[in-house]
Amino acid sequence: MKNIVKIGYILFLFLVLPILFIKPIQAKSGCCSHHGGVCGCDTNIGSQVCCDGSYSPTCGCTIVKKPTPTPIKVVKTNPLVQNKTIKTMKITIPQVKKSGTGICHQKGSTYYNQTLKFTSYNSLQECLKSGGRLPKR
Repeated sequence: MKNIVKIGYILFLFLVLPILFIKPIQAKSGCCSHHGGVCGCDTNIGSQVCCDGSYSPTCGCTIVKKPTPTPIKVVKTNPLVQNKTIKTMKITIPQVKKSGTGICHQKGSTYYNQTLKFTSYNSLQECLKSGGRLPKR
């Protein structure tokens, strides 16, 4: 009897419990079906991005609200002249970088941090409209 109870617990742990943690997939059947499939999500506008660079007219995704960047004050002081502000800078981090080869890298993507020479864009859609394309990977 104890073995049957143990088998019941094992079946519950490996078969039933994982079902509770499965997340639903947002891409539906037919999303970008004639455009190479779904390659990503433009979280700025909440639309699925097809692999050919177009946007799905029927399928959406979750819009992510970005926090407003806070300007960083850089203050240099001279030890001889106390409390004198010399320079203030405002630093903003681009949401999308278009590399010199015309590839649009969204913040958080594989090559975003490695792209050092780029043009900044506020959204993936702006980058694609400027002639950029999505990465193949």
